[in-house]
Amino acid sequence: MEYSTPLQKLAKYQLTWRDLPEILMSFSEEEKYQLRKFVNKSYLLDKRAHRQVYYSLIDILLAYCYETRVTEGEKNVESAWNIRKLSPTLCWFETWTNVHEILVSFGRRVLCYPLYRHFKLVMKAYRDTIKILQLGPKSWQLLQKP
Repeated sequence: MEYSTPLQKLAKYQLTWRDLPEILMSFSEEEKYQLRKFVNKSYLLDKRAHRQVYYSLIDILLAYCYETRVTEGEKNVESAWNIRKLSPTLCWFETWTNVHEILVSFGRRVLCYPLYRHFKLVMKAYRDTIKILQLGPKSWQLLQKP
């Protein structure tokens, strides 16, 4: 019998959306209808504001990926607290100037706040976030689907 620590188990956890086929990333007719019902608003944002939105998205996705990995996809009462604590964007409206700042801040927060504090989990969250961003916006709808 092989002994494994909780950290090893969490590091090996495979996220459900990692290997989704392209067909699952398309919208059904009902979903397309629901999307059409949204009001189409456009906001006049300059280039700097767009960059801030993308940086904040990366920050929040990092926290989401860490939480999903640590809870093995099962959300609990502490999930919202963990995501908020790990994401300075949500915790105190931090603004970013580059991705390096986001990664360093996230790494430091993972090593300070949550129950499982290990650099290996930081690196796994980085890889998971990269995978989400590579899948593209259509796949983001699948992050919370069973």
